[in-house]
Amino acid sequence: MEYIRIQLPRCLLVLTAQELQKLLARDPVLWAEAIRRGKGVKRYEQMKARETKLR
Repeated sequence: MEYIRIQLPRCLLVLTAQELQKLLARDPVLWAEAIRRGKGVKRYEQMKARETKLR
């Protein structure tokens, strides 16, 4: 089983993907924000990878 580690200032959270999904399902606005942020991070990483290849 794989775990997701979330480091917070004074503690470490360790959840399974299923547990995290259950928590996010309780707050659809947070779920949508996390998806939007994830898409942005992915685009940024792809852009940086392309820039590195061109150099």
